[in-house]
Amino acid sequence: MYDNVIRADSNIFSFKPIPVQENFLLRPISAKPEIFDAEIEFYKINSQSEEVRRFLPGAYADTVEEAKEKLVLLIQKGVFKGAVTYCICEKGYPAPLGYICLNSPLIPSGYNTWTIDFWSGETMRGKALMTVCVHTLLGYAQENAIEEVKAIVDPENQKAINVLERAGFVYLSQEAEGERRYIYGVRLN
Repeated sequence: MYDNVIRADSNIFSFKPIPVQENFLLRPISAKPEIFDAEIEFYKINSQSEEVRRFLPGAYADTVEEAKEKLVLLIQKGVFKGAVTYCICEKGYPAPLGYICLNSPLIPSGYNTWTIDFWSGETMRGKALMTVCVHTLLGYAQENAIEEVKAIVDPENQKAINVLERAGFVYLSQEAEGERRYIYGVRLN
């Protein structure tokens, strides 16, 4: 069912796992009590890198309490159709290696379009897996009638820029008002 407010098929918020190649999947973050404590711990571990602290400070968590707050916020965004956040996992091993978040136009980014954020733990870096995951999520977005996705990236975050460009994003502009962030975008239709 197409939702005129989010400008996409509302099935995007059905929170089903999405297969990525043969060995990985994008699994929605979970508030299930039996795994939530583990989700918190893995989030903390995966967010604690200098790159996340520098380029995605809103995702960084110093403590278990901060990790829990951030996960609860991500879950709430999904409930209110603000975003869909996935853990990147190996099949058969539920521990997240990284995260990818597709933010709806309801998130106040100022761009009135879908945006994407992603970050990973150290074990996932340098394997081109994030590029494959971003590309897979873009395919899912396209299936759900999303026409365009943008990403906002620090110009010094060359790794994120490489992921975006390999996934088909192109440089659009630099943010207005003197911000030092670049805007990348990809058309899906």
